[in-house]
Amino acid sequence: MPTDRPQSSLSPADLGARVVIRYRLHDGTARASDVIGELVDFRDDVAVVRPQRSPEELLHVSWTDVLAAKRIPKRRVTRREVRRVEAAAAGGWVGEETGWVGPPGGWLLRAAGGFTSRANSCLPLGSPGQPLDQAVDEVTTWYHARGLPPVFALPTLLGSGLGEYLDARGWPAPSEEVLVLTAAVDDVAEMADVAEASPVRSEVRIEPEPDERWLAGYRYHGELAPPEANGVLRRGARLAFASVDDDAGHLIAMGRCSVTRDPDGGLWAGITAIEVAPTRRRQGLGQAVVVALIRWAREAGATMAYLQVAESNTAARSAYERLGFSEHHRYSYRSPA
Repeated sequence: MPTDRPQSSLSPADLGARVVIRYRLHDGTARASDVIGELVDFRDDVAVVRPQRSPEELLHVSWTDVLAAKRIPKRRVTRREVRRVEAAAAGGWVGEETGWVGPPGGWLLRAAGGFTSRANSCLPLGSPGQPLDQAVDEVTTWYHARGLPPVFALPTLLGSGLGEYLDARGWPAPSEEVLVLTAAVDDVAEMADVAEASPVRSEVRIEPEPDERWLAGYRYHGELAPPEANGVLRRGARLAFASVDDDAGHLIAMGRCSVTRDPDGGLWAGITAIEVAPTRRRQGLGQAVVVALIRWAREAGATMAYLQVAESNTAARSAYERLGFSEHHRYSYRSPA
């Protein structure tokens, strides 16, 4: 391995990290360019980077052209940015009943008969307007009155001091983390190579309401969804339901998109309920559905998109990252049960 890289502090240990590389351009001038992205390969002759601006591509930079290269921290999000995404997401997956602990914008209470933790948990968007012990007791009483266990959704940077308080109160450790991935709508909508590579691109249908076949195809933890799912799936001001059939007319892929506003007025596209028939996975169907929904959302005015995926679902994470999504923040659930 060459060792003459005086301007580079990178090594194979940096694989997967966010890096910046400044390199010479071979365009007949003395100009240079910079790339920020993920270091995906470290070879004897080149560094291979997945650019942040165009994650569908790989850039090969010869070490002889590198002027400077180093590892850089992941971009930090602010509390306000997390609150914006979480508020928009809450508006895209709405419980049958909602309420607030404290003033509107404080702790959001959501209940939907137990269908999904997202629709049956307290989301601390702001201050509860009272001491933590009183606020947690109010949450517990609210959920018990509805025959549900009290559950908190705890996103990164929100719910100041709440996690530590629940620890002291003896609540079990957090559940598996869920990653919230975001992307610019324009970036995903322009993924023509992904969408057009699918043989069913022209057959992705977008409807404002789910038909019976769509509802029958939706799965919750691998099983048919309970009756409460119908209300949650249909709630929202601007919704789109995508579906794909095979040549025999069988539903083989589906998805849902909601367009909602964040507290600052931004319009977000929320991608949920992506399902692909087990026998048709790894054929680009899920990605084609996502791109079709994002293009619909762009027409509806959305400029940013989000989706949620379990940390352990590496296959889905990779597929979404190829579309330009990247991790924004994380959340987990806390319950005394």
